[in-house]
Amino acid sequence: MIEDILLREDDNAVVSGIFGSQKLQQRMALYSEGNFEELFKKVPQDLLPHEFGGCNGSIKDLTVFWKNKVESYRDWFLKDENCKIDERLRPGTSKTCSEIFGLEGSFRKMDLD
Repeated sequence: MIEDILLREDDNAVVSGIFGSQKLQQRMALYSEGNFEELFKKVPQDLLPHEFGGCNGSIKDLTVFWKNKVESYRDWFLKDENCKIDERLRPGTSKTCSEIFGLEGSFRKMDLD
């Protein structure tokens, strides 16, 4: 679920037009550069980079850290790439969602004559 987006003030009008649904607008919060205190109520300051008013290093430092972290799992990713399922060995026939869960669709409103 999308909860928070940090934007510059001039971008807010563009984003509000994209997320037109009232329900979706209630689930989102937009923060401008001058409104970090409201952001810190939702996201702790020590989790954010310096560029967003936090104290968790710069975005460049965080990018390097996470790039190195993902690369440290390189062997696992390469091994995982070779793990596959051979569906021909599965007993019985393939089943569709409707066979497993029944009739598909939404029944919020039904008109019966």
